[in-house]
Amino acid sequence: MSAFDKKQLIAAATTVGNYSATDEPKMCRLLERDDDEKAMNEVFRILLKYAEQLPPDVRKPLYGDPIGWRQTTEALEKLRAEQGISEPKPDQKQQREYAPFWAKVCTPIAVLKFGRDLENCNWTTIVRVQDLDSQPHIVSIPAEWLSGDTKALLTCLRSHGLRLCNRQYGTNDILDYLNAVKPQGRARTAVQGGWYETETGEIQFIRFDENEDV
Repeated sequence: MSAFDKKQLIAAATTVGNYSATDEPKMCRLLERDDDEKAMNEVFRILLKYAEQLPPDVRKPLYGDPIGWRQTTEALEKLRAEQGISEPKPDQKQQREYAPFWAKVCTPIAVLKFGRDLENCNWTTIVRVQDLDSQPHIVSIPAEWLSGDTKALLTCLRSHGLRLCNRQYGTNDILDYLNAVKPQGRARTAVQGGWYETETGEIQFIRFDENEDV
């Protein structure tokens, strides 16, 4: 199966312990048809609703990190469930079927760290984007740009060379991605260079043209 490994899919499906009253019997019936790719696609579609219940070691190989996203050398991609209509059999109605596929969202964008000032305020998301000449750009995105209107966010990212691959979904997808990623790295930020006292009383020198790792 192209989007996921069938054994991983079945293992993940049996890990979720709190299906809804509607999904639980449906999932049981589908898992009995583990040799049917259409049934496995439907298992995957249901699992997307319960992905947060999956332990990290199951979630990461199945969905990527964060769930349902992946980075390639060409683009940020999102896992979607494509909907189609099956050909009806005699005396049966048409059925909606879902097949997972990776859809390109935009040119590569990697979330590196969370940034914050010396008072642990003014949080930012620090990302790396790549322009059309394959040159990297480090961009600090204020937290207020990650909610509501995306105009400021997209204007900034586009000015550094980011390009959308899907006009219909791209704007909201980028916002969803940046809100979903939880990097472990931290950086200290300042509006100008100089010596600063941290909240712990430590004296740090912060250069004007870069963030200081902590």
